Amino acid sequence: WGMTDRGLDALVAEKVMGRRIQFVKSEPFEEKIDPSALLGVTCNFGGSVFTAGREWLVDDWLDIEGDRAVEPYSTAMRAAWTVVEKIAESGFWLKLTTPFAPEQPYWAGFTPHNITGWNGRPDHLAGDLSPSRAICLAALKAVGVEVKDV
Repeated sequence: WGMTDRGLDALVAEKVMGRRIQFVKSEPFEEKIDPSALLGVTCNFGGSVFTAGREWLVDDWLDIEGDRAVEPYSTAMRAAWTVVEKIAESGFWLKLTTPFAPEQPYWAGFTPHNITGWNGRPDHLAGDLSPSRAICLAALKAVGVEVKDV
């Protein structure tokens, strides 16, 4: 996994959200004359995929079940909150704190329900300058995935 934002999104989609995903890689554009094809020609569209949501997807992660691009969990708070809801269904509560001072990280942590955590500190804690990314990293820890290449 590359830990670009999209790589992190894909890891969260698979390990936390339980989605089946696939990387759609670009290929050299190829068009061939094929008399058996409906229009007499076939094309690989450069490896891209046209999703049910009417978007062309290439060099990105595809949610196979949803037939759409993987949600931007690490960069959009709306999507990150669906991660919080999924983890809550699994029996964890979230503690999210804002930076204490400029240039310090947001901290997100998940602890099993009905447990306070040691001295108020969540069991599965992660920090990042982005709150949505901190949520994603903490959620991965909660499901047993430690991300080292952040």
